[in-house]
Amino acid sequence: MLLTPEYGPRVRFASVFTTAELPPDPLLEEGLCTRCMRCVHMCPSNALDKDDYPEGLTDKKACATYNLKLARRYISPCGICIKVCPVGEDRKLYGREDASMYGREDEFPEYHKAWKHVRTYGGK
Repeated sequence: MLLTPEYGPRVRFASVFTTAELPPDPLLEEGLCTRCMRCVHMCPSNALDKDDYPEGLTDKKACATYNLKLARRYISPCGICIKVCPVGEDRKLYGREDASMYGREDEFPEYHKAWKHVRTYGGK
């Protein structure tokens, strides 16, 4: 982790190039979407269409415009749709399978505060 005085801690990502023969992961045969609509309801740019959900296309222009606004504030891409998705082993690992806990400020004030921060995406 890098520390910069003007922006605080920073993470540097890197790529690894190789000629090694690596076996591919198996292709998914089942759909992962649970049709909970969290991504549709939580998208700050309304880039997901509830009528064609989940097969519909993302409004890439709306998503890109929102991300451009974030970039101007030195914030990385939004990704809220991914953060609210209930699918994934990390949800079980960290005990976050019930995403409604973030909206219940009276019961889970610390998670609600964190969620509000994520929704505004750390901007000033």
